[in-house]
Amino acid sequence: MSEPTSPSGRSESSGRSESEDERARRRSLGIGHQFEPPRDPEHTAKESSAASRLFDLRLMIGGLFGVYGILLTIYSFFDSPAEIARAAGIHLNLWLGLSMIVVCLIFFLWARLSPQKPPEPSEPTEPPLRE
Repeated sequence: MSEPTSPSGRSESSGRSESEDERARRRSLGIGHQFEPPRDPEHTAKESSAASRLFDLRLMIGGLFGVYGILLTIYSFFDSPAEIARAAGIHLNLWLGLSMIVVCLIFFLWARLSPQKPPEPSEPTEPPLRE
């Protein structure tokens, strides 16, 4: 015999609708959302550390400085005497290219000496129930 229900579709004895009971049962069985087996904490820390190093902005910015510095330095070998005279006799492309390479090395050294710390993993929470 089934429980009597109120007009709102909720069971009078439990106060929850049948769909909420079904969702709770499915969640307790691991059905209806992605189940992920427990991981080794040391393995997870290595993965997150590698991912944080991969997306460290200091490496990206340093890499861009390096690429543009190398391009400017190479371009400086092809400067005409008129361009050098226009810059008051200073090889601007050479000096700016070399200084950009130095900035690149500073960024890489900074990223190497003080690596980014990955955030501490928090306890997994259950997704909220949709109604």
